[in-house]
Amino acid sequence: LLLDERVRIANEAAADLFVSIHFNWFQDGRANRGVETYFLGPTDLRPALDALDRPVLFVFSSLEWAVAAAKDVREGWPKVPVKVIDETSHALFVDKPQEFNRVLEEFLASLPK
Repeated sequence: LLLDERVRIANEAAADLFVSIHFNWFQDGRANRGVETYFLGPTDLRPALDALDRPVLFVFSSLEWAVAAAKDVREGWPKVPVKVIDETSHALFVDKPQEFNRVLEEFLASLPK
């Protein structure tokens, strides 16, 4: 599903939390099985993210493109928490599962009860 469709579903279901984990590649060359589609053209996710009325946490790896994406998110949504986990590849939750879980647990603990 596209991001805007996932946001719509979360909002309609009055979800307490929105989680979207993307995983399809390891830095050491291993690959997860599955299909990924790329297309050329402008992809502006701001409308979908602006429409999301649930708590959001962005967690990025320390790859150069991910650090740049983290910077863009921080600039576009300054109130949204953004974490970069150092010395990780695309599969940061596999590279450093304890740190990923700590970041997620801290975020969940910060949510209103």
